[in-house]
Amino acid sequence: MNEPAADRLRPHPDVVSQRLGDSGVLIDLRTGRMFELNATGLRVWELVNDGCPAADLADRLRQEFTGDPDRLRDEVTALVDELVPQGRLTIIL
Repeated sequence: MNEPAADRLRPHPDVVSQRLGDSGVLIDLRTGRMFELNATGLRVWELVNDGCPAADLADRLRQEFTGDPDRLRDEVTALVDELVPQGRLTIIL
């Protein structure tokens, strides 16, 4: 997510999510593998699924969660940087 302003993220169509209380899991139907998400990670997934631009993710989360804004931004970037190479998220330029 080096240039998030230009990026729009989309969940891969073969990856589904399931909410489990405040957290959730992603299930990759291609591999059967599960990926656990905490509350903020699940919210990132929901926002991406709703079409929120990558550049706006941290700002949207700051409206919903308390904490250090820089840390929140870093966590969003780390999550996206993990999910894209795994094929769970796709970048649309």
